[in-house]
Formats: sequence, structure tokens, C-alpha cells
Amino acid sequence: MSSEKIYQQLSNLYTQGGKAVLVTVVEKKGQGPVETGKKMLVQNHALIGTVGGGSLEHRAIDKARDLLERGKNLLESYVLKEGAIVEESTTLPMICGGKVTLFYEYISGGIPCYIFGAGHIGAALADELTGLGFYSHVVDHRQEIIEHLKSGNQKTLQDLEEFVRQNDFPQESYILICTHSHHYDFLVLQALLKKGPLPRYVGMLASKNKKKELLIQLEQHFGDSLDLQNLHCPVGLNLGGQSPKEIALSIAAEMLAHKNGKTNHRHMRDS
Repeated sequence: MSSEKIYQQLSNLYTQGGKAVLVTVVEKKGQGPVETGKKMLVQNHALIGTVGGGSLEHRAIDKARDLLERGKNLLESYVLKEGAIVEESTTLPMICGGKVTLFYEYISGGIPCYIFGAGHIGAALADELTGLGFYSHVVDHRQEIIEHLKSGNQKTLQDLEEFVRQNDFPQESYILICTHSHHYDFLVLQALLKKGPLPRYVGMLASKNKKKELLIQLEQHFGDSLDLQNLHCPVGLNLGGQSPKEIALSIAAEMLAHKNGKTNHRHMRDS
């Protein structure tokens, strides 16, 4: 049953975005608590399956979550006997006496990216993000707009504020707010802030004047101690250009630079 759940969750990664590390027992010699082929799927706040329990599993979970953050694979062997020393193996405080080799496979269905607003810029951004390692989910409350959307991995017709309230956004998420109205932009951002600290990256279309008004509104609602370091407003790199495609390109470029840890670019929010 756990194998079925693992494969179902892997399927979800490719249809909804996200990342995980799949831990597989690829070799076992001697005595041990698990058989070859057993699997465990590890995510930030969830795991499915087992590789035997005890110190071996605790070690596997810790190692998998480290690899999850770094996006790496690993093949590692363990000796299941305290005090034993075997070349190129890690000794664990167990009494079984066998040796187990685990393969840690990093799997990513794309970094979740939520785009609020399926208008010209939202649609263009979803198109620009194709092939850049993001899984784009476009949300809009206008039926005629969302029905005609051709770009993006997923689309949802729903009240924007309600969507934020009903969904959890992983910390590694990227969010772009580009609705057809300043009013709805503020409602989305306000709903995100009510859920707690902002995810890794939140971008909002805005002029300098709109940003000033936004900060005043936020202070009125939340006080002056908000942590807005993850808010990119105005959003995008300062590339010039005013067409939806040019604006979307500047946003996608900023998101890509942010994802890859590249600095010293001129951002719109700093200009």
C-alpha cells in the first residue's frame, strides 16, 4: 500500500509542482530491518514508506531533507553495527550487523509558482516560465478570462482571496500578483500576510505611487512591524519595455536570478 501512495505522490509532483527525495534500498548484505527495493518518499513536512525504522531510517530522513534543500542525489552505504568500521561506509548505532546501501534520488516537478491574474501579463508570464524549472498555477475569478488561458501548467477559476485562504503555499513558492485591479492586488497580498511570513518570493505589479499607497494600507491593517523583505514591488528587473511580453520577461528574469542566487542586477523595486 505504501508503494501505491509513493507513486501517487510522485504523480502529484508532476501535475501540481513540488519536490521530494525518493530513498530506495538498492543493496543489503547480512542482517537488517529492511529488504532490497523498499522505498521512502521524503518531503519537507511529510514522508511515505519506510527503509526499516530505527537509526537507519532517522539517518535516511535527515540526509534526504538535506539533499532536498540542495537538489542533489546520493548513494550511501551503512553498517548496522555500533563500533564496526567498514571502508566507505557510515556506521550506525544498531546491533543487526548487516550492511545496507541507499540511493537518494532528488525529484522535482518544478518550483510552485502561483500567478494571481490571468490577464495579458499573467498569461505572458506563465508562457515565459515554461522550461525554466517552475510549475505555474494561474488563478482568476473571471470565467471568460481563465477559460481562454492557454499557457501555464494549471489554472483555477475561484475568488482570489478565497483561494489564498483555502490553500497552503510552501515556503519555496514564488507568487506573482498581477490582477486587473489594485483592489484585488491588495486583497491577495493581505490574505497572504494573514497566513504568516511571506513565501520565498512575492512579486506585485506597481508604480512607485501605488507602492507608497500599498505600504500605507498595510501599515493601517498590520502595524509597522511587517516583514516585507520577500516582497518585490515594483516587480521585475529594470530591462525597459512596456508591452505585456516585455514586462513578463523582466519578471521571469528576476525570478530566475532569484532562484539561482544571482545578485547585483538592477531591480525595479530598487530603482
